[in-house]
Amino acid sequence: MLKTYVILFVTAILSAQAAKAAGPDDDRAPDLKASIETARDIEIPAPPQSSHNGHKYFSRDCARLELDAGEGAVESKKAWLTTQEFTEICKPVPVGDTGLIIEHCYHQPGQAWTRTVRLLARPRPLPPGTKEVFKVCVEGEKTELTPISAVNTYTVEKTGETSVLFTLTPSVPPAVNPAPPPSDSRKASL
Repeated sequence: MLKTYVILFVTAILSAQAAKAAGPDDDRAPDLKASIETARDIEIPAPPQSSHNGHKYFSRDCARLELDAGEGAVESKKAWLTTQEFTEICKPVPVGDTGLIIEHCYHQPGQAWTRTVRLLARPRPLPPGTKEVFKVCVEGEKTELTPISAVNTYTVEKTGETSVLFTLTPSVPPAVNPAPPPSDSRKASL
């Protein structure tokens, strides 16, 4: 379809140029047949390669991990997360015998990685029966931790690459029960 429009456009331009060259007093009609043949011989260049060709990206996998209230340090269950590499491949493809070329892209899977992720919370102030919920995600080489419903504010330390441990240290240390005041064995007399 595109080639037909190009041929008609080129024919119109060549015809206009031929008529102009003939002059106003020349009764010769432009040679349309020759113009059409010339237009058919014009090479239509293929579209340039896609700027996305060879672009790499990774799938993202996430899980929710919970931390219960408890005495001392508390550990979450382990989450198994997988991320995979993909490469976008784009190639020009002719559309039948129309002369039209379109770009066809597909996503080629590459290497995949599985990581285990768990949380370890240092002793923290947390009311009994309360749970803190976090979202952990892997994407390529990145492993991220995001609080969903956390009672405390934490500093986070990440260790490991394929077996990742996020150690959460509360910014506010747990309250220490103060010792009861010493009892005075003397009775006050009135």
